[in-house]
Amino acid sequence: MSKAHGNHDRHAGHSVAMFRDKFWLSFALTIPVIFWSSDVQHWLGYTAPSFPGSKFVPAILGTVVFAHGGLVFIRGAWRELGDRKPGIMRLVAAATAPRQKVCLSFSMHTRAKVILRFR
Repeated sequence: MSKAHGNHDRHAGHSVAMFRDKFWLSFALTIPVIFWSSDVQHWLGYTAPSFPGSKFVPAILGTVVFAHGGLVFIRGAWRELGDRKPGIMRLVAAATAPRQKVCLSFSMHTRAKVILRFR
């Protein structure tokens, strides 16, 4: 092992099992997000079952997926930037965090228009 990687503890606390568990839970929560997505319903020509609050399923579960599956990357990115050693955590966080903000903002804006229209 080289000296550069001798004290390689930036991934302390990370395990394959942790990432696997996060993946499967995020995957399971993504299925209803896609199923209740108005765009997917339109593209595939179906209507998802409706219940009070069903229009918020994609926004709420999408946020849960990001928080559960993505925060490990955000925290890792902060650690890498603090150490001045950017790596894969920063790359993944930079790719997902802005997109989540845009998607969440768009989703909330769309939901607000729907709510205000029916008042």
